[in-house]
Amino acid sequence: MGFGGSVQGMITSLRNNARPKKDIFTKGKTDKDIIHSAGKPLQYKEVSQQELSKIKDDIRLKAANERRRIVGTVLFIVIALILVFIYWTN
Repeated sequence: MGFGGSVQGMITSLRNNARPKKDIFTKGKTDKDIIHSAGKPLQYKEVSQQELSKIKDDIRLKAANERRRIVGTVLFIVIALILVFIYWTN
């Protein structure tokens, strides 16, 4: 029952493609650890509540438009498939 090296090749491929065993998510740097070229700490923009609500509304509007576009595309494809199936069976 010689496998001709295919099993060994599979094992080697799995070993080479295995993810690192260290936890990459907890080792990440935080904002405090990042060093900028000028050595300045990070400065965050402060926005008023009105601007923040406008930004949120814009994001929600873009998400609704994207969702509408995806639903429209899926409906078009489903209707096209149904029509093709009806045409194919006749």
